[in-house]
Amino acid sequence: MDHPLAPLIGALPAKERMALLFHQLHADGIETVVAQGENGEIEGYTADLKVMAKYAKNGTWSAEIIGRAQSVFDASGGGSYVDLGANIGLTTVPVVRQRGVLAWAVEPHPANLRLLELNLARNRVGGRTTVIHAAISDEPGMLPLEVAEENLGDHRIHPDAPEGEARYGEEGRAVIDVPAQRLDDIIDVSLLVDPLVVKMDIQGAEPLAVAGGLDVLERAHLVLTEYWPYGLKRLGADLDRYHGLIAGMFSHGAILREGDLPGSVDLMPIDAVIGRLGEVTAEREIEAADLALTRRSGKI
Repeated sequence: MDHPLAPLIGALPAKERMALLFHQLHADGIETVVAQGENGEIEGYTADLKVMAKYAKNGTWSAEIIGRAQSVFDASGGGSYVDLGANIGLTTVPVVRQRGVLAWAVEPHPANLRLLELNLARNRVGGRTTVIHAAISDEPGMLPLEVAEENLGDHRIHPDAPEGEARYGEEGRAVIDVPAQRLDDIIDVSLLVDPLVVKMDIQGAEPLAVAGGLDVLERAHLVLTEYWPYGLKRLGADLDRYHGLIAGMFSHGAILREGDLPGSVDLMPIDAVIGRLGEVTAEREIEAADLALTRRSGKI
């Protein structure tokens, strides 16, 4: 017999139906699920209503970023991929599946790290990926990491003196200590095979990664990074200094939008990109933009 609530549940949008399913699985004590999609066969937590639930519903994740990394490696027949904020492997796995690609996947949260390693092994790319347990910063040591319960991609370095209003309930988050490393200390540039693509999605800590990773980033053919004004400001980023570091390393860039296909976006001079970042900050502080940074002109 059909459940009496089935028609009501069936009338909900797909996103809400998936959220209900994940809530129920989690309530029933099921910790993880496995979903098959374009990014691979990925195991994720039922508590994760943002990243894993979306992948389970859509069968894809971060297509704009992954497609551009893949296009670089397709053209060259391989290369090196550094994934800062690798989470459970949704971006690492599909890129490393390409022939000739070696990867370094960096993730600070122990639970995410466990699934990252399992997903690399499940998709048979663990042998070509070095997994590093660390938060990326400008100095080595230990750092407090605030844990997001329903978005396991939003664990963040916990600031001593957070700036601005807490918009995501950060004041109620648990905090754990994790090791912190400089990018230049964990990647031996002599082991990198050109071209190098670096992806950064570390919830406002990107300026710390750049400051502590100048040697690695100088080798990068392409950097794909999140630019999230809220996260940057909350962590106390000096945006002028960050913009200056970017402008000193890259000559061109672009702000990517969801649905942009590889090769469809015109690269702009880096000064124009920096100018647009000011507009992003003013217009949509809590929304993130994806940036492509490079040393060439043309399209991306």
